[in-house]
Amino acid sequence: MTEASTALTRMDGREPLWRDALTASAVTLILLAAAYGAVQTGSLLIYWLPHAVVSLVLVAMICIVKPVPRRQAALLVICVPALGPFGAAGCLICIAAEASFRNHARGFLEWYAELFPDEESERADVLLRRLLAGGDPAHGASELASFADVMEHGSIEQKQALAALIARRFSPAFAPALRRALEDPVPAVRVQAAAAAAAIEARFAARTMALQREALRAGDAPDTLRRLGHLHAEIAASGLLEEARAAAARAQALDCFHAVLAANASDGEALLAAGELHLANAEPNLAAVKLLRALELNGVSVRAAELLIEALLKERRFKELRTFAIHWQKKLPPHEPRSARLRAALQTWAETAA
Repeated sequence: MTEASTALTRMDGREPLWRDALTASAVTLILLAAAYGAVQTGSLLIYWLPHAVVSLVLVAMICIVKPVPRRQAALLVICVPALGPFGAAGCLICIAAEASFRNHARGFLEWYAELFPDEESERADVLLRRLLAGGDPAHGASELASFADVMEHGSIEQKQALAALIARRFSPAFAPALRRALEDPVPAVRVQAAAAAAAIEARFAARTMALQREALRAGDAPDTLRRLGHLHAEIAASGLLEEARAAAARAQALDCFHAVLAANASDGEALLAAGELHLANAEPNLAAVKLLRALELNGVSVRAAELLIEALLKERRFKELRTFAIHWQKKLPPHEPRSARLRAALQTWAETAA
């Protein structure tokens, strides 16, 4: 546990309420008596003089308290000058309510620690090691199912720890688990997931602003615009944005890649990225144009071939797809893991053309 959290824990002790209760009771009686006297005599001075004196005394008492005043005492200082005996009576009710509930209520720091677990605590480390058992979730899909299982069947502690882990090492593949946490029936899990989503979006926003400033300084250099376009595309594909915001992010990414292509129409990377964005925007015809050009420039790659197949299927251009299937089979990179699966699919299309 850090020194800061240790200090906060020391401050989380139960505040004594009897002094505040006595003070609130005395102030209530004094001000009610003053109000009664003012009504009987018809002189407001009889009320306002005790009211002013009591208010000044309370303020003076708060000012000399070190290091910080108690909650109920501070509330009394605020309410009495503004509301008089009604404020004091309200504070007395608050004190009674706190005395009644605090014995079985969770302390603020305990609640805060559950929402934002201390990463240095031994228990959190053990839990994270259990979640990561079997490999690194950022480099394999085997843990993604277990993430979904944790969000579906895990304890509150496990769900919160997983949300914190996703926030630190976010990947678009983790978005379904985070969305499930945002819809969890337990409020503490939803709050933790919302904090994680906000942290992820804040990081994206900071990176976007930094690249925008860099692009401004560099006079919209193609390399900077390309990186900015990839960042907007990553934000759109993160799975954290609603459809309208995701579409806006894709539009910004396309603007960046179109600017790159305006400077160099033969930029294969920008063509491939723009084609993928057009597919996400349900524009397979535009995607096919850019992807075909990217294949001409860069040669056949698994990613480009997969995207073009998807575009041609959506356009129902089956004849072209069969033609490409025949020519692509021997041109796929031999050592890429996905090549074998794609080659098998292309073989099926090639056989239908025979």
